Amino acid sequence: GTFGTGSGFSTCIACATGSYTTGGDTACIPCTVGTYWTGLGANSSASCMACTAGTFSNGGASTCARCGAGLYGTGSGANSSSSCQACTAGSFSMAGASACAGCLAGTFGTGTGVSTCIACMAGSYGTSNGSTLCLQCVAGAYWTGVGARSSGLCSACAPGTFATGGASVCTGCASGMYGSSSGANSSASCVACFAGTFSTGGASVCTGCTAGLFGASNGSTSSGSCVSCVTGTFSTGGASVCTSCTAGWYEAGTGSSKCAACAAGSYGTGGGATSCLKCTAGSYSTGLGGNSSTTCSGCPAGAFSTGGTSTCTGCLAGWFGTTIAANSSASCASCATGTFSTGGASACAGCLSGTFETGNGLSTCLTCGAGLFASGTGATSCVKCAAGTFWTGVGANSSGLCAACAAGTFSTGGSSLCAECTTGSYATGTGLNSSGSCAACVAGSFSTGGASVCTLCQPGWYGTGSGTSACLMCSAGTYGSIGGATTCAKCTAGTYWTGSGASSSVSCLLCAAGSFATAGASSCMGCSAGTYGSIGGASSLAMCMSCSAGSFSLGGASSCAACLAGTYGPNLGASSCISCVPGSYGTAIGADSSHPCAPCAAGTFSIGGFYFSHFKRSTIDRTTPVGSHQ
Repeated sequence: GTFGTGSGFSTCIACATGSYTTGGDTACIPCTVGTYWTGLGANSSASCMACTAGTFSNGGASTCARCGAGLYGTGSGANSSSSCQACTAGSFSMAGASACAGCLAGTFGTGTGVSTCIACMAGSYGTSNGSTLCLQCVAGAYWTGVGARSSGLCSACAPGTFATGGASVCTGCASGMYGSSSGANSSASCVACFAGTFSTGGASVCTGCTAGLFGASNGSTSSGSCVSCVTGTFSTGGASVCTSCTAGWYEAGTGSSKCAACAAGSYGTGGGATSCLKCTAGSYSTGLGGNSSTTCSGCPAGAFSTGGTSTCTGCLAGWFGTTIAANSSASCASCATGTFSTGGASACAGCLSGTFETGNGLSTCLTCGAGLFASGTGATSCVKCAAGTFWTGVGANSSGLCAACAAGTFSTGGSSLCAECTTGSYATGTGLNSSGSCAACVAGSFSTGGASVCTLCQPGWYGTGSGTSACLMCSAGTYGSIGGATTCAKCTAGTYWTGSGASSSVSCLLCAAGSFATAGASSCMGCSAGTYGSIGGASSLAMCMSCSAGSFSLGGASSCAACLAGTYGPNLGASSCISCVPGSYGTAIGADSSHPCAPCAAGTFSIGGFYFSHFKRSTIDRTTPVGSHQ
């Protein structure tokens, strides 16, 4: 697998691809024609492999050359390009093919030695492999794409079109023609449009002239062939002639799609009318499309028309009319006083009881107000309820609705309410007709207004004068034990009451010991400092006694307190006791002079007012510090 070309080499050279040696050679041997070897250092001719079918070599080859596209080779070990054969028509190959493939369905090949097949053109198809030509779509069908594999892809031509075979598109029927069937195979399937219609080409139906137009010729090719209907006629579309409007209908313009019905208040007597006739003055009609003057009716009494109306105009409210088929408002007259009408009336009605009317030509009657009544129809005014009576409602139709004023009230006549007697007065009778019927309440009684009796002041209250609206409450220190009182009684001396409105002397409380009160007191006054009162219910300051010597009081006391040890009281009526002076002390309670105060012994002291005999250092260290003496 190696060789050497000269002498003195230390290594041999590996044989190149497409060659070999068996050993000791100065050159490598090429692989024979029809074989090849891709590696280096081949050591035998067995390393050289035969070229596969569709390829060939000329010898010493590292690879085999491929047969060209559109060619093929059937055997292995081919030694030249002449071994490659051309593909037959209807087949193809790629380079290096060992066999040719048939053209697929939907494609074809017309020559030999081709590398690709051609797709069937629009309007044709191929159903099998290896075809040398495509089949045409039948007449009346078409196909727009390429490469069709089935006749099922050929679609029938739509109505208004046709095809003669092998068509990629269908041809439209000419202008003025139409075709109603699908799959048409010739122009003979196209028919001329009828009068009143037209087409611009390729139509499955002809287009009708629009409503209000008509066409008189067959085979029209545009809307320009359609002409407007004249006045008094119409068409509904696709018409070859226009139709005249029937009686009761009309059309004033040209090119109309329908006639208009004669409006209410008018009519039409013949066909092809361009306008309607009005109902005459004094008549009217409510319906549409009237075809005779008999459709107009005369206006009823209380109404009129000036002609050509759908309704009659009623006489105004407050007016009436008696003429039938009246032709103007002059036929209406105004209602008299005490009567009214609501409009369109043939007669005026009298005002109902409880109502009235003072003027002419009015549409409503006025309702009698509160305190008034009208007992008959056609009243021109209302009557007042009598003095001493009243009526709160409106529209009274009888004096029997006027009710007598209750006790404590009165009226002067024509009243909606009775006036109350003023506060502080009363009246016991009913149906009173003036304020003079009300009397003043006596002292000790009162009223709040509209009273039929006066109310007595209750216990604890009083009234001092007549004609009052309220009682006064008994003040603190007084009481009222009976109703209807004109004054209050005072609490007796030695008693008091802090509140107001007391209804009994039981409410008056005894003054406590140490205090007193005069009659009518709201509180007790305490005995002054230095005096005392030992019993309750004292009636004056004179009942307070002075404290004895050696005692005192602060005021309002029921007894005097004895002076404490270390103090004394030398006088009567004292409000405080006097303390022993510093350096002295006293042990007696209730002392009345300074003699009970004695000097402190040696070694002791006092700050004044103490009752101790002395302070011992051993027991009261705080008084005399250690290291000091007295």
